[in-house]
Amino acid sequence: MARYLLSAHTYVCVASEYAVFLDLRKDRYSALEPADALALCGVVEGWSAGTAPGVARERITTSSCEEGLVDALLEERLLTEDALNGKAAIPVPLDRAKTTLAAPPRQIPCVNRGHLGQFIAAWLVTSAMLRILPLKFAVEHVRRRKSRQGATSPAFDEKQASHLMTAYYILRPNFFSRVDSCLRDSLTVIEFMARYDIFPTWVFGVRMNPFAAHSWVQEGSIVVNDAVEHVNTFTPIMAI
Repeated sequence: MARYLLSAHTYVCVASEYAVFLDLRKDRYSALEPADALALCGVVEGWSAGTAPGVARERITTSSCEEGLVDALLEERLLTEDALNGKAAIPVPLDRAKTTLAAPPRQIPCVNRGHLGQFIAAWLVTSAMLRILPLKFAVEHVRRRKSRQGATSPAFDEKQASHLMTAYYILRPNFFSRVDSCLRDSLTVIEFMARYDIFPTWVFGVRMNPFAAHSWVQEGSIVVNDAVEHVNTFTPIMAI
């Protein structure tokens, strides 16, 4: 029986056979080599050999899971033995992206005062959270609201969402650049959509060789604010 769990603030995925951890408490990524990732099989709840399929299964041995590796992960508080404050290392349940709302619109909508007011409100909230508060606060804020209101909200209306995103794209250049701002952009989209009772998923993903982290918004297989080809190069590590 697995003895260890992921800490509540820790998220993990396997990208190119590396185990990548996101420590939300420190807002920091770290990674384990493929052999070390495989060594956690049977040691961490939910971690299976299938997590890192490219490494030979015969390399899984009790001795390969060195105590020093587990001790280091415990010291970093990425793992825990506390069943009340831990969770299983289960892959993020996210559909593979197939379509996007970021495509050029067939018809430019009328951007009214309501759109402007809601965008400014979303932009101000996002700016305050990212400048003053840790990322963990923003994640929990989005998670709590979605849990509280998402269950009773109407089904995702792709037409309405597309209309709102076109308005969003028209307004965004007046407030910030999309370049190197995936976190700001995605959180602003989440805040903007929430003002219309739309609660899509906020996704964080990583890739290796070289390492890169990315954030985007998705609903089912529909990407809200990015290109399908781009987001599919990342492995989801956290979805809110």
